[in-house]
Amino acid sequence: MKIKDDFVPLKYNGLGDKYKINSQGVVMSLNGGRYPILLEPFVYKNGEIAYRFIKGTKFLKIRLSFLFRRIFQKEISTQQIAFLRSQEYKILRERWNKSKKNSLHPQIQIETIYRRRCHDCGKPTNNYRCEECWRKIRGYLGEEKTGEEWLHQAKLNIPWRED
Repeated sequence: MKIKDDFVPLKYNGLGDKYKINSQGVVMSLNGGRYPILLEPFVYKNGEIAYRFIKGTKFLKIRLSFLFRRIFQKEISTQQIAFLRSQEYKILRERWNKSKKNSLHPQIQIETIYRRRCHDCGKPTNNYRCEECWRKIRGYLGEEKTGEEWLHQAKLNIPWRED
């Protein structure tokens, strides 16, 4: 099953400018104008589904059956509820959220997101130091050393070892 793209504004309690709902009962947050995300449903012990919304500084928890009746003037089916509670929907929601984020920011790819900065020069990297600083520390610039050169240098740097 796929997530349908027939979202309509959630016209209830002033939430229409921030949230949308589709005919499957999937709720999307417009995420403050950045990229849209699909909300995770909250499942009650009795099996009913609700969504948590933010309105100003307050959190609202509204049952999906109420929202569906209010927006679409019909009851939500048991197949739709089962879909929203399934592992398949969880996987589809995560993929959809990632695709929307990456499509609006094509210059950001997973491989190029830098989580750290180099300890020495401050350049963005995923390591403690960038490659250039590692090369300076290890004592070579530009060319790679062979295994014999490393062994020879290791012998020279260890004072208690004699040849």
